[in-house]
Amino acid sequence: MSLYDRKNPFFARIKSRDPLCPPESQKNVYHLVLDLMSSGITYSVGDSVAIYPQNDPEVIDATLSALNQNPDILIFDKRSQQHLTLYEFLQNKVAITTLSRKVFTETATKLQDSAKKIHFDTLLQDSALLKNYLETSDLCSFL
Repeated sequence: MSLYDRKNPFFARIKSRDPLCPPESQKNVYHLVLDLMSSGITYSVGDSVAIYPQNDPEVIDATLSALNQNPDILIFDKRSQQHLTLYEFLQNKVAITTLSRKVFTETATKLQDSAKKIHFDTLLQDSALLKNYLETSDLCSFL
């Protein structure tokens, strides 16, 4: 019996991450190799693992700086129905290393700068161009 379970998880590092889908696929599926060396955990065919990703503290700090926000303000997470600090929310609840289509689109609709609006509208009208922009841009530089 392992010391680790849902209530007492083992935090493993990812040793490797290899894509299982071709680059043109709409899905992102990966084969992960986890470092379980010091855990005593063994796996058999059919066993499962839960993944609880956390964002890098430096990326969180850069995001907070770009947003000019206090990391200690309390926010309400609708999914978990919990109050968390903004820092905890950015650390554990959202993907902040990639720019999502939703964030891009919502930002584009609120732009006041006409030059930026034209640029964003051009991207929104060309799905291949927008896909490339989203894949090569990160949230911090976008903000």
